[in-house]
Amino acid sequence: MKVHELKSILTVLAPNKRRGLGVFTLAEQTDLEPATLRKYLNKHQNYFVKIPNSQLYTINRHGDGKGDITQISAHYNARLNKQKRDQYLCLFTVFISLLSILITTNQ
Repeated sequence: MKVHELKSILTVLAPNKRRGLGVFTLAEQTDLEPATLRKYLNKHQNYFVKIPNSQLYTINRHGDGKGDITQISAHYNARLNKQKRDQYLCLFTVFISLLSILITTNQ
């Protein structure tokens, strides 16, 4: 999910912190698919929490960002950037390994 989609979800949930909102209400107000939202809400429990004995979600006040939209967005953005760097590092390592194998087999 993109950072702007995360901000959209958080912005809709913020005024409803106490009550929470259901997936379909969130989907309606954020223009995201309910299945995508459900998957994302369950995957990122450090940002969102399901209210016990209900089908409602709210912002996790105890996770990363402590319920603050700006801090949560910054944390998620940093995490995405780290993943991207790690992927590039992995590709670079594979490339160097293949290149060194190719050089040693041609000598």
